[in-house]
Amino acid sequence: MERKNYLFCLFMFFLFITAFTNSIFSQQVPILAYPPNGGNTYVVNPLLSWYNTTGENLTYHIQVSLESDFATTILNLDNLTYINLQLSPLDSGKTYYWHVRSKLGTTYSPFTATWSFLTPRKSNYVITASAGPNGSIYPEGAINVNQWATKSFTITAEEDYNVADVIVDGVSVGSIASYTFYTVNADHIIEAKFNKSNYTITASSGPNGSITPEGDVTVSYNGSQTFDFTPDTGYEINDVLVDGVSVGNAASYTFSNVDNDHTIFVSYNLIGYTITATAASGGSISPSGDVDVVSGEDQTFDISPEDGYKISDVLVDGVSQGAISSYTFTDVVADHMIDAQFIATTRYYVSVSGNDGNSGTETSPFATVAYALTVATAGDEIMLLNDSFNEGVTINKGITLLGSGSSTIPYLVIESNDVVVKSLTISFNSAILPPTNALLIAYTRNNIIIEDVTVIDNYMLYASSGLVYFSGCLFNGVGNLNISGLDVTSSCFGLSITSSNGITLTNVVSSDNLMAGMMIYNCTDFTFSNVSATGNGNPSAIGSGLPIDYIGAGFIFDQVSNGSLNNLNASDNFGDGLLICLSDELSFTGGDFNNNYYGIHLSSINSLIFFLSLVGSPLPPDGTFQNISNLSFTGNVDIIQNSYCGIMLESSATMIYGISTPVMAKISSPVFKGDFNLVDNGLVTNPSLEPCQMFIAGAIENPEFNGLHFKSTLPSFVNSILINGIDLSSLGGGFNNLQPSGIKINNSSFINDAMDMILAGSIKYIYEFWYGAINFPALGATEDINAQNNDFMNAASFAEIGNYIADQIDISGLGLVDYSGSNFGIYKTIILESKLNVYKGASYYLNVNIDCKETPYYYLKGVYTYDPTKLEYLGYISNGLINDAGWFLDVNNDATLGTVTFSGYGLTPIYSDGSLFKLGFKVIDSNDGSASITGLDADFMGNSISGEFSAIDGIITYTDAPGPIQDKGDVTLDAVVTMDDFFALLYHLAGVTSLTDPQALINADFNEDGIVDMDDLNELYDFINGTSTASPVAGNGIVNIADTQYDGTASIELPIKIENAIAVKSIEVTLDYNKDLIDYKSFVVEKQNSDFVYAFETKPGQAKFIFSSNTVTNGNLYLGSIALKFVNDIIPVGSSISTSYRINNNDDKTGPTISFSENGTTAVEEKNEKEIPAEFELSQNYPNPFNPSTTISFGLPVNSHTTLKVYDLLGREVVTLFEGELNEGRHSIIWNGENNYGMKVGSGTYIYRIVAGEKIFTRKMMLLK
Repeated sequence: MERKNYLFCLFMFFLFITAFTNSIFSQQVPILAYPPNGGNTYVVNPLLSWYNTTGENLTYHIQVSLESDFATTILNLDNLTYINLQLSPLDSGKTYYWHVRSKLGTTYSPFTATWSFLTPRKSNYVITASAGPNGSIYPEGAINVNQWATKSFTITAEEDYNVADVIVDGVSVGSIASYTFYTVNADHIIEAKFNKSNYTITASSGPNGSITPEGDVTVSYNGSQTFDFTPDTGYEINDVLVDGVSVGNAASYTFSNVDNDHTIFVSYNLIGYTITATAASGGSISPSGDVDVVSGEDQTFDISPEDGYKISDVLVDGVSQGAISSYTFTDVVADHMIDAQFIATTRYYVSVSGNDGNSGTETSPFATVAYALTVATAGDEIMLLNDSFNEGVTINKGITLLGSGSSTIPYLVIESNDVVVKSLTISFNSAILPPTNALLIAYTRNNIIIEDVTVIDNYMLYASSGLVYFSGCLFNGVGNLNISGLDVTSSCFGLSITSSNGITLTNVVSSDNLMAGMMIYNCTDFTFSNVSATGNGNPSAIGSGLPIDYIGAGFIFDQVSNGSLNNLNASDNFGDGLLICLSDELSFTGGDFNNNYYGIHLSSINSLIFFLSLVGSPLPPDGTFQNISNLSFTGNVDIIQNSYCGIMLESSATMIYGISTPVMAKISSPVFKGDFNLVDNGLVTNPSLEPCQMFIAGAIENPEFNGLHFKSTLPSFVNSILINGIDLSSLGGGFNNLQPSGIKINNSSFINDAMDMILAGSIKYIYEFWYGAINFPALGATEDINAQNNDFMNAASFAEIGNYIADQIDISGLGLVDYSGSNFGIYKTIILESKLNVYKGASYYLNVNIDCKETPYYYLKGVYTYDPTKLEYLGYISNGLINDAGWFLDVNNDATLGTVTFSGYGLTPIYSDGSLFKLGFKVIDSNDGSASITGLDADFMGNSISGEFSAIDGIITYTDAPGPIQDKGDVTLDAVVTMDDFFALLYHLAGVTSLTDPQALINADFNEDGIVDMDDLNELYDFINGTSTASPVAGNGIVNIADTQYDGTASIELPIKIENAIAVKSIEVTLDYNKDLIDYKSFVVEKQNSDFVYAFETKPGQAKFIFSSNTVTNGNLYLGSIALKFVNDIIPVGSSISTSYRINNNDDKTGPTISFSENGTTAVEEKNEKEIPAEFELSQNYPNPFNPSTTISFGLPVNSHTTLKVYDLLGREVVTLFEGELNEGRHSIIWNGENNYGMKVGSGTYIYRIVAGEKIFTRKMMLLK
């Protein structure tokens, strides 16, 4: 009974609590404040409210949905402590549903009934249009479109690009040129993408094959291109890499649907065979090991025994080939083997006390070499035991002949291949004469080695025996000749090598021979190292009449090629030290060429001609006289005290020994480049020879002399004959119309020469220079003599100037580093610059140059005469020496007579060489031709002395050459008009650089109105782009910098717009700011197509924005923006950016001033009647919604005290953006989303309110994060 009563009481308590709770929650049904119940109320930003009538501390749960059953919600907020909720801007034209319930502790009341409201439809919508790189869409940006309206967009690709795709609201609509939105009833997005019209496939291959086509191959978009691969014979395709990825080794590859650049590379490997080459002990085979051979090719192997061994057999694929020194596999199509076998050589000994019946051992030697050769086999050795043998030796098999070091034989004839001769002396013996005209001779043999051999002749003995032109050593038709340690002396010709190849000479000496020390004739591929030819040439021994410069030479190289010659010594020869005839591709390094007739002598004449002339034979035909080409001399070379000259270059037979037959020959491209010491050359006593240190005669093509050092330690005059440094008096000569050309003498020095070198840096068309370091003849019209960076020191030279035709002679252009103590010329000259081969209609300013020989002048006067039917006088430019000295200059032109008279004077004397001033002329002649600007010596006055100067005329030659250059617009003076000229003019106008060249300024005045300005820039741009050059009408408009994007920390972006534009073709905007607080950052181009938009920093603290268009612009246009950054990321509070602008090159206008404050950035535009609004205006902020900053723009019709503040929805002040006096006009202020305390505020809706005088305006804005 008690338990039942307890349960009953508990149950009744539960019912009471439930009833109480329901009673409480029955009071929590919200009372809708706004909007009212129902779906017919239109609101964009609804404020949902409800009441708490219980007095309890409740929280609330609200749901908002587009569905009446709340299956999904767009807002689901719980635990709210306030009783209203301001919704953000909602989509237009939609019905929203919401309900709310309260919660006490953890217990919820039921949801209220569902309320609904309908948001109004927009009256207009935004279509956002954008374009990717390489094209444009028009219009672009956020475009406002009225409801139910139609809007079209045009898509344009840049040159060399196509429209790839157009995407509307995320869906591709294909590659189209335009798209139209019909009956617009929603926001949309349209985006254009572009790709190239053509793409490049770069095709290449490795060695041993090819790819077709090759190089950069152009393929159209979505096109196809096939590449074929072809290996060389014996090779196959190894791999094909496409964009670096292997695709196998097929014979071809095709790119399909090309929409990008690609690369393709094919490599090849050998289809080959292996020849295994081995050698037993005692020798070697080369090459050795496994040798890869391409199918079908040949492969040679050389077999070489070691000392003391010889080849016994060579096995090819196991089959004996005998004792051969080389073997060649031909047309290889299989693997092979080759094996070389060797056995120890047998040495046979020979002694004058021996017996040919002996065994030939050292203790039982043979008596003669001849007998030993009958016993020996190829590869054996024969050793001479005694000092002197009365037996001439003829070697008829491939053996080695060894001397004891002092062994002597009367002659040696080599009649076999593979012969080695070492350590013996060959000495002439009149009782045992050689069978030929040489003591050591080899004919038509291969692989001859001569080591440590001395050849001693006696030309008096053989001359008395009737043997003329005897050689100590003669090698004819020898291949692979290797000579080291050879010493030849007292012969007629010391060493003669003819018609041979593969020659190596090391440490060879040929001295005291009657004629030439060494004669190398008709040979190729040779190397000489440390080879000497000294003391050769003695004509008194065999009579007079010989051409000693040739016959008594140290070295003669005649009709040879491909030679490398290192450290030759040719000294103390009666003839030439080094004579080179009809040869090419020779390289000399270092050497001494002293005390000869000529030190180094290059001649295009066959040396055979001199022998023929001796015996009265007729000269050979022209074919005997050939070119000599491609010789180089490098390194340190001494050329000292040679009798006639140090270096002689001649190319005509008529120059020597009275030979008068015209010949066709020239010396081409000799190079002397190093350190050449030419000292005291030209010491002969025959006055008719006109001695010099270097002589160049005949037709010389492109010689280069670099690093010649001429020095004289003797008196300037030797036997009353003046010694020249360089003599060019015999250049040219007219033989078969061969003329000298391209003569270069650079980086050289002339010290104490009686005659040095006088010539301009690049002299053309000069008739006569004579008696100088360089002695010029009457040159033709094709030569180009160039001399730069030469030193002239303590010389006694002079030059007589003959006829000048058409070039400037200017001491400053001579390249003279030091000319102290020298006297350059006997005239004082005023020289007018010339211009050759210019174009009709061209304008030029010509330098009036003076060479006054250090005479001080205080007054100068002169008269020039020109043909006014050919030239138009343009004026003068006072620069140069006249300007530097601060002189007064008066120039008068008589266009009728064609005279220009100048006079100048000053207190500061002019006494140096250089340009006085410039005279300008324009070619007006309609025909090809030339026009001279002449002056008479008597009309030129210095210091009131008439005839003080030699007046050198100027000349302008002109023509209508194919593809004439357009002088107008050629700002860079490079003969073409391109965007390089546009930028050069742009930078000049912007103050980045300055055009100083007068011709560049003339060309920059594109519209020829006498002023270089933006009009010229616009018309030049039109010209380059092939559009009309008509000038626009006077344009107008307003440049505004509104909607500034500012992130509140590091930088600010200034969008530049043109508003109310009328016929605008160019705009120049200048921004000035404190360079210590603000730096230039970058710019963004907005306006593109054929228009030009560019921005740059002209100097620290100033930037310019340039716009130039082919067509006129009307209306409003967003051009681009300039970004500036704050130094050290610090906002420049209190600083400002001032702007100005010019439209169509009209007068400057003052633009907005952007100032900085703690809480934002204010742009204030200066007063302008056309820009003052008729009434108060407050614009919607932009962008909206925003993050992190937005711009608030407003207009004041009168000066007003103005306050601009931001509030939250509860009416609390967030920040004061501005408070103070403002002038009438339009203004913009940036809010960076911070409150009065510098703290970032949260997302939500804010109210901005402006009070201007008695006017109050309010608008809402939303911050989203």
